[in-house]
Amino acid sequence: MSKKNISRILEKGSAKQRIVLLSNHIAETATDKPGFLSDSEFTTLVESFKTPAEIKLYRRYKEANTALQALLPYLSQLRLLYNIEIARIEGLCLLDFTYREIEDLISFTLYTIKDEKQKAELLETFVNNSSFLFANPKKKIEQREGEIREYYELSTTEPRRRSSGEGDNITFTAMALGRKERAMSLLSRIKTLLKALRDYIEENDFRIETYTDFIDTIEKEVTKEDPIFQRYSKKAFLKSAETEEEKEKLLGIFGDTFFMPDYDEAVINQKEYDKYRSSYL
Repeated sequence: MSKKNISRILEKGSAKQRIVLLSNHIAETATDKPGFLSDSEFTTLVESFKTPAEIKLYRRYKEANTALQALLPYLSQLRLLYNIEIARIEGLCLLDFTYREIEDLISFTLYTIKDEKQKAELLETFVNNSSFLFANPKKKIEQREGEIREYYELSTTEPRRRSSGEGDNITFTAMALGRKERAMSLLSRIKTLLKALRDYIEENDFRIETYTDFIDTIEKEVTKEDPIFQRYSKKAFLKSAETEEEKEKLLGIFGDTFFMPDYDEAVINQKEYDKYRSSYL
């Protein structure tokens, strides 16, 4: 806001214009920004509310500022925790993608070998002499068109075995879906808090741009649909399906590997919502 506009509001602004200016300044400083007002301007503005109606307006906005400032840092913390989970999930997606590329590379290598004995020996070598994090190298047998085929698979749906004979207690897929569950829990908490904040702002006619921009920015971050690999996002992946039947087929094949959370599937927790409204808002 320009100094000219600030001076005009300080001199001739209505009570609503003055309280909005003051609230925006307070909101700016609460979100680690410099604010609009000098110390003297801030004092002048606070002291400008003199009539009973102006004092009532000032107290109402002060209460609203206090309420939002109590919850916005918590909203920021939830966003940070969610972003941490997303980073972990994206790392697991990258690992899974790499495993599938390795499978294809080894399968292509085996396909180019015409000698069946040599092919079988090489497949056994790949299975018995490779080790991957949270994945089990194994030989898979499949019959297609009356022909039995053997190929290499990196299984991520069963615990990894080690050369010592021991195994992991968790599968790659279970770990990734567990991370998704944590992310969805955080999304539910974020979605609930966003609704509580927006309802409070609407009910109290407290539309302070700095606060609403901050809330909109966080919602935009957690609802963005640009996964590193669309293959792991149900919403992004199913966009290519033209019919419900095709969607169901894709869900049946790839459902266990949709590791990315979906904001639309996050559920508002009514108990938490009521707590925000009764204790803070």
